[in-house]
Amino acid sequence: MGAEKAYEFGLATRVIEGEVLTEAATKIADRLASGPTVTLGLIRHQVNSALKFGFDDMLKVESQNQNIAGATSDVRDSLKVFNEGLPPVFTGK
Repeated sequence: MGAEKAYEFGLATRVIEGEVLTEAATKIADRLASGPTVTLGLIRHQVNSALKFGFDDMLKVESQNQNIAGATSDVRDSLKVFNEGLPPVFTGK
């Protein structure tokens, strides 16, 4: 299946021409790196776990991840600045 067809079926969120691929990938990587890295890591772990565990076990994983993510300073700080109308600055802590 080609990129255009994958996009058409909703399997891809965008199609990027080859000559701007590196630039587009760098922008995405920069955005992810400046985001809540602990939470993004937990999401990645959870997606991988979904391939191994059933529904009940995944609810436990989700609960554990919510507790971990909720205890980070990234969450506390981002909620504070959100209420002040400011953009969040994530530290990965």
